[in-house]
Amino acid sequence: MAFIQVNIPSSPTLNEILIAELEILGFDSYQEEEAMLLAFVDESLLNLVSLKVVFEKYGISSFEQSVLEDKNWNEEWEKNFEPIWIEDKCCIRASFHPKPENHVLDILIEPKMSFGTGHHQTTFLISKWLLENDCQGKNVLDVGCGTGILGIIASKKNAQNVLGFDIDKWSVENTKENIEMNHIHNMSVYLADSEEFDKINEAKKYEIILANITKNIIIEDIFFYKKWLSASGKILLSGFFEKDISAIESKLKEHQIKISNTFILDQWAMIEAKF
Repeated sequence: MAFIQVNIPSSPTLNEILIAELEILGFDSYQEEEAMLLAFVDESLLNLVSLKVVFEKYGISSFEQSVLEDKNWNEEWEKNFEPIWIEDKCCIRASFHPKPENHVLDILIEPKMSFGTGHHQTTFLISKWLLENDCQGKNVLDVGCGTGILGIIASKKNAQNVLGFDIDKWSVENTKENIEMNHIHNMSVYLADSEEFDKINEAKKYEIILANITKNIIIEDIFFYKKWLSASGKILLSGFFEKDISAIESKLKEHQIKISNTFILDQWAMIEAKF
């Protein structure tokens, strides 16, 4: 798998906006420098036309791209990945990290090239909500599951059944590996988008729906979330900025869904919503 590095003249303020835009185009990792954002994407996903449209939108007239040398990227990740603690309730770590001594929820994740380690603010926000709320006996749906981390936390919090799906084959395989590594027996994952999953789902309802994706996909797929949500259920939406809340709230209202709570971390947002 070859990866492309794109060097983008930017600033700390603009970086957050660009990252949100680039994730829609398939970029999945970033490095922020003083006046430059380095963005990385699988060569097969690089769309220069769409990329230039984004750059023009923000007044970026030049950028550089290069093919990264072939190396073991999982090995590179291992050198830099540190365990994440969510308060004192959960430790998210890799298999090469020592097991925490105190009695906490212990989650093993090997993210490889998938999104979702707990380091990102949006993953952290939803993970924290799951740890603080009751999952006992509930059916949980993880939309755009990435590494499967959120579904795995729900499962370890005694959810009755957890389903996840993602449009990325690598993410689905990675989630399966993480399910096995955490000895999870009540979670399944599918390769599908929302429309394809809707056909598989056969009108099943969920008490908790997790969607940590991007603003545009969330707005586009709210119709499906409403269809899948049980009457007393909750939807957790994240993957967008605080400034995007009003646009999402407007779309939720169209489907008779109301925001019951919002959570902010470093300008990233999470919405808790229900009927």
